Amino acid sequence: MVALKRRVHPDAQAELKEALAWHKERNPNSAESLAAEIRKYRVDTAKNPDMWAIFPGWTGKPDVRSRKLPNFPYRIVYFSDGTHFNVIAYAHEKRAPLYWSGRVDYWDNLAKKLGGTT
Repeated sequence: MVALKRRVHPDAQAELKEALAWHKERNPNSAESLAAEIRKYRVDTAKNPDMWAIFPGWTGKPDVRSRKLPNFPYRIVYFSDGTHFNVIAYAHEKRAPLYWSGRVDYWDNLAKKLGGTT
């Protein structure tokens, strides 16, 4: 199966950068492992995004799903619109649930602002 085109919310990108910096400061090998795991599971999930469960507590549309990383306390939080694999958070498991919920409409709002589709 072909992976969907990936889009990453700017705040999710910042979360990932912060997480990698935190790990690098403590153990560069850990940061490299986290980056590799994110890449692997992001690509794998984009190939079959509906395979993973809807995020617990999420009742809105679109269906927001998440995939837990096996070796780190993070989840890739995303939704698929049939064309794009939209990453809205690289959520640490200790953060408040659904803190990222305001990001879901980002691409729709951006398209409206630009007068087209993204």
